[in-house]
Amino acid sequence: AAELAAGRVRGAYLVGRGEALLRDEAVAALERSVLGEKPSDFNLDRLDGDATTAGALRDALRMLPVFAERRLVLLREPAGGRGAWKSICEALPALVREQTDSPCVLVVVAGALDRRTAWVKAFGDALVECEAPRHARELATFVKADAKRLGVALESGVAEALVERVGANLLGLRSELEKASLLAG
Repeated sequence: AAELAAGRVRGAYLVGRGEALLRDEAVAALERSVLGEKPSDFNLDRLDGDATTAGALRDALRMLPVFAERRLVLLREPAGGRGAWKSICEALPALVREQTDSPCVLVVVAGALDRRTAWVKAFGDALVECEAPRHARELATFVKADAKRLGVALESGVAEALVERVGANLLGLRSELEKASLLAG
């Protein structure tokens, strides 16, 4: 987030781990940083790991941006069968290396990551881990940050009470906070 705020965008990112809400937010932040306010019609490719091939990914990464500075290629790990994913994983290290001077930014979204595999290592420190907070204090910090994002002022102890009532489900915490803000006005 700090790199993106400073205007630094890398050629490739790996967004992964367990919390879907945090993964979606990280991808949205990358999309805003890469594409800005420009139309994304021609500069955004969303590829599904179940339906794409290594060749299709390579072709998408070699396309030039249209009326924009950069393009974004978003590849999601397959949900079910692994199919062509193995060939994509084999091609990823070379594709990530090619992205250093490219006007195209590759973002791979994966749930589980094995840091020992070559394709994960290829991303180096461009790995965005989306681990959910587990402890009550961290969860309360998440609620307070979300309240600030919504423009809601929380009284002392409210975030902690919400965490105690809802638990460690970030989407549930966000939903309950939004409901409470609508109720409170």
